[in-house]
Amino acid sequence: MNQEACGEISELRQTDDYTFESDDQLTVNIYLWTPVGGDFVDTYLRVRNADGGQVGRNDDNYGAVLRAFQSGKLSTEPSRQHGAYSSAITRFSLPAGTYTLVADAYTWSDHRGTGDYLLKICDVNGPCTPEPPLEPTPEPTPEP
Repeated sequence: MNQEACGEISELRQTDDYTFESDDQLTVNIYLWTPVGGDFVDTYLRVRNADGGQVGRNDDNYGAVLRAFQSGKLSTEPSRQHGAYSSAITRFSLPAGTYTLVADAYTWSDHRGTGDYLLKICDVNGPCTPEPPLEPTPEPTPEP
């Protein structure tokens, strides 16, 4: 919790997955944005449960991301390039379990489907201070 991930969507339709487990019910804020100075991407945030079913999603919620930055919850300001295309799911209640945060892009033109992003999840009942960075969940190696 309270970890920030830095990544790049370098190919159209590529996604990066970040899996976490919780033994308790959580209420979280999740932010996905292109940082100022980063290569712009129109972020699209998804949350999947252990069965792979989508339980949450957001395309555009720049205001929530900007407020989180201004209040010191995010390390880097969200980019305003090409408008406000950052994503956030706020006050999102999750029962105990395993979840995957999916860093995705809303692909409506080639140049907005790739670029740099930051991702952060915070428990709303605790401080949203920096912790070690998240790493993408490795994909299983296909059997020959």
